[in-house]
Amino acid sequence: MKLNWQSMRPGVWIGVCVCLGVARPAFADDKIAAQELFDAASALTKQGDYAAACPKFEESQRLDSQIGTLFWLADCQEHVHKLASAWSNFVDVAERAASIKKLEHAREAKSRADALKGRLNKLILVVSAETAAAPGLEVRRDDVLVGPAQFGLPVPVDTGTHVIKVSASGKRTWETKVESTGESNTFTVTIPTLNEEPEVRAVGTGAPSGAATSAVVVAAPSGWGGQKIAGALTVGAGAAGLLVGGVLGGLAMGKNGEIDKWCRPDDPMKCSAEGVALSRDVKTLGTASTAAFIAGGVLAAGGVVLFLTAPASGPPPKTGVSVRARVSAGRIAVEGSW
Repeated sequence: MKLNWQSMRPGVWIGVCVCLGVARPAFADDKIAAQELFDAASALTKQGDYAAACPKFEESQRLDSQIGTLFWLADCQEHVHKLASAWSNFVDVAERAASIKKLEHAREAKSRADALKGRLNKLILVVSAETAAAPGLEVRRDDVLVGPAQFGLPVPVDTGTHVIKVSASGKRTWETKVESTGESNTFTVTIPTLNEEPEVRAVGTGAPSGAATSAVVVAAPSGWGGQKIAGALTVGAGAAGLLVGGVLGGLAMGKNGEIDKWCRPDDPMKCSAEGVALSRDVKTLGTASTAAFIAGGVLAAGGVVLFLTAPASGPPPKTGVSVRARVSAGRIAVEGSW
């Protein structure tokens, strides 16, 4: 006998949730919050306010993953026209219900999924062989990494705006937006060959392609001796180190601002894998920034001492003094010439 979902209350699935839940172990406070969210979302659906109900079902499922909650989340998503998300969740419910022999529930969830399949919008990402072979290539759809196996494959997407971002080592990041509208439509995004990352230099030439370079140039007047030149060069190297420290510190602060969304607000020490990785990156960048600041400060101070204690005259230099700090993949280099 087919289950009549239209007449069933969400509470009917709560009993099933206890035996069908498959996810991470939930903390007691998580379960309490999840139940409150579920009840609030259920009340909103009775009022027809599915737009407000869906985020509550989703958060309840995140805190305490249960198959019943997932079913009602899928039902809610269908009402707000997030058809791809609804279809995916109905398929998940059907598979999980079948795995524990809840065959009526599995059939009903599969029926709901099948009814949506022909209505789904799809997105195809076309990536050339040259771009696909670029070292460090990352293709992201709405901040979710897209693996090479998905290139050229029609992938179901919800209606709305989707952001495609592509990056690779030594290449400029490329980004575009695609609007998914209507039903049963297929949208194609062709990703172009990525341009080389330009050099970023204040002064100087000869830095390798793809390297970000900052330069400090000191023109050495006629009559400067070797110690004064060394002092000027050391001051320049210190300034470059301070600049690198500032850049790395800024990167660390940027990543630190992203950690909160991957960690529990009531306990920042409990994070997802993404939060742990971001935290590790922040610590690495922070350490490198501190080291660069310390090295830059020591070099600058030492350079001042060398310069001020140098003899008043000496042989003239052949060229000016040039100091460059280059930040490229995998290394930071400070170079100088005179």
